[in-house]
Parts: sequence; structure tokens; C-alpha cells
Amino acid sequence: MRKFMFPHLLSVLIILRLKNQALYQGFIKGDRRGSEVMDYIDKLVFDEELDSDLNDYLDLIEAGLYLTQAQSQAFVTQLGLIWKKEPLTHPEYLEDLSERTKKSGEEKLKKLLQIIERSYQDNSYQNLVTRSTIGYLSGLIELLEIPQQRQQR
Repeated sequence: MRKFMFPHLLSVLIILRLKNQALYQGFIKGDRRGSEVMDYIDKLVFDEELDSDLNDYLDLIEAGLYLTQAQSQAFVTQLGLIWKKEPLTHPEYLEDLSERTKKSGEEKLKKLLQIIERSYQDNSYQNLVTRSTIGYLSGLIELLEIPQQRQQR
């Protein structure tokens, strides 16, 4: 049984569930990409000069969203190739980058890559984030709604 609730991703999923049902349902089913979720979150908190803590939090969320994608390892490999200025082997995976990352340049790519690589190398909680994590978290959210539905009857 899982014991960790992945607060960064759980908070995003709760926001999506409350604010954008279509995106929430599409993302948990695997029909929508992490970059689409990140673009939506950015629209909710957009500010030209984000507080550095909020920006770091959004980077952690974005990295987590990318880790849940079906092709996450190939995606990470492409980020690394960009950083090394080497030719891409699968440039189509980079279509999955959020607008904030596309506009931010190399430093943002480096930061996301470091978060992701750290999660693969150490035993941090991000190392546990996979596509099944989204199903697990959406199940927790649905369980939270059951008592509310009973009260409404």
C-alpha cells in the first residue's frame, strides 16, 4: 500500500478537479499531457515576477508532471541532449514542454533536468512518481468526494 500522498501533484489534481473537469479527466486517463496541465496552472497563477519560492514550487510540479508521462525517460533524454547541444533523436517529445519552459530558455531546461535527474538518482519521493501515481492520486480524490455525496442525500 502506498503511504505517500505526493503533495505537489495532489494539490494540482485537486485544483484541476475543482476548476477544469475536462482537463482533469483527460489527464488522469492519459489523453492530455503534463504540459497542458502546466499551461493551465500557469494561467491561474500568472505573474511576470513570480516569487522565487512559487517559481521553484511550479518547477517541481512541472518536473513531476513530466515524470508521469508515458514516454518520460525518452523525454528526459531529449532535455539532456538540448542541454548538451547535441542533435535530438526524438524531437517530437519536446512538443510536450509547457509554454513557460519553451519561453524560458536553457536555464529553465537545466533546472527541470536537474530536478528530474535527481529524482532518478536518489531515493527521493519523485523517484516514485510514474503514470500510475496519477491513478492513485485521482482515486484518493474520488474517495474524498464520497462522504460529501452522502451528506448531500
